[in-house]
Amino acid sequence: GGVYLLGRHYITPGMTWEFSPLIIGSLQLLTNVSDWSVYMTPSVEYNIVENVYLAGGAFIGMGESPESLFYVSSEFGSYPDIYYTSFRYYF
Repeated sequence: GGVYLLGRHYITPGMTWEFSPLIIGSLQLLTNVSDWSVYMTPSVEYNIVENVYLAGGAFIGMGESPESLFYVSSEFGSYPDIYYTSFRYYF
């Protein structure tokens, strides 16, 4: 699906950290600088054995909650939190 952003000015910092050769974490922030709401996407991945990965993460919207259905006070404040896990096998 398409992604439609309401604002025009965004800052998107991100980082990845290797905790060990088998565990990698990442964090990305999509920040609307007009209302300073943030869409945060942390994740962690574990390499179980060669070509087998287990991962988990979240999509978390932060900002002011909407005042009504028709007036949104911040872009990402109305986003629901979504959590996920994944299991991948490459052959």
